[in-house]
Amino acid sequence: MNTKKLVRILFTVITLILLCTDISFATPLEKIRFIKTSPRDETAVIKEANGKLKVIRPGDRIGDKISVTAISKDRIILEEKTDKGPETVIVRIGKDGQSLERISKQCDVKPLLGMPDSKTKTAPAARK
Repeated sequence: MNTKKLVRILFTVITLILLCTDISFATPLEKIRFIKTSPRDETAVIKEANGKLKVIRPGDRIGDKISVTAISKDRIILEEKTDKGPETVIVRIGKDGQSLERISKQCDVKPLLGMPDSKTKTAPAARK
């Protein structure tokens, strides 16, 4: 086999491995089934991706980036560490199954300097 062909095959295999690895390490919340909550005990039962049942409480961790913040009757509040900062995830458990709602802080957007003022039609720096 010539070297160029071997390098192409090796490159293709490595690329496929990296793509599949990225998919398999998707956020674990999509792979976890939230079964039942007990607000009185502040616990919830989840079914992990591997099929095991686990009881969680506030302060527990799910994977290495998610922590349980609060548990109430029909919802579990989690905090997930992301590349863009912490994100609050609300898992709602209902008759139709579960739904995820993600809330993240947006950066404050400051106005551009020198934009015309709507009343005077001049840039703020030019006003006296």
